[in-house]
Amino acid sequence: MSDTCPHCGAKLPYVIDAFCPECRESLAEPSEVDHRPNVLPVAPSAGELPRSAVPRSVHTRLFVLAYYALAVSWGVRSVWFWLPSVLDVAIPVVFALCSGWWAVVDARRRGHPIPVLSRPWFFLLAVVVVPGYVIWSRRWYGVGWVALHAALGYSTAFAVMHIGGVIVFGRQWFRALGID
Repeated sequence: MSDTCPHCGAKLPYVIDAFCPECRESLAEPSEVDHRPNVLPVAPSAGELPRSAVPRSVHTRLFVLAYYALAVSWGVRSVWFWLPSVLDVAIPVVFALCSGWWAVVDARRRGHPIPVLSRPWFFLLAVVVVPGYVIWSRRWYGVGWVALHAALGYSTAFAVMHIGGVIVFGRQWFRALGID
C-alpha cells in the first residue's frame, strides 16, 4: 500500500482508513493523476499518435486481412498439392505468429493483458488458444466470430484452389475430381 493518497498526494497516517483524511476520496479507487515523486509523464513523439487517437479495431482489421491473405495462399498452394513445398510449413507458422500477435495486442487494448509467461502458448498452440481467447473475451459474439471466420477462411481456400485448378489444368481438373 502506498503511503500517499492516489488522488491528492497527501501523506497518509500509519493507521489507514478506507478514505483519505484530506480529500475524503476512497483509497480503493484508482486515481487519474499519478502523484508518485519519481514518475515522469511520457509525451508521445511527433510522429506518434496518442493511444486514444488510434482506433481500437485497426489491429483486428489487419489480422483479418492477413488471415484471408493466408487463406488465399493456402488455396493457391493446394492447386499443386502433390508437390512438396516450403509453404506447407510457412503458412501455419505465419498464421500462428499473426494470430498470437493479434491476441496479445487485443488483450492489452482491452485492459486485460496476457501475462508474459503465458504468451508463448498463444504462438505455440494458436489454433486452439486464440479461438479460446476470442470466445472467452467476447462470449457468444466470440463464438459467432470464430465460426464465421473459420467457415469463410476454409471456403476462401477451397474456392481459390478450385478456381486455380481450372485456370492451370483446365478440363483435366474436372476429370481428376470425377466431375467430367
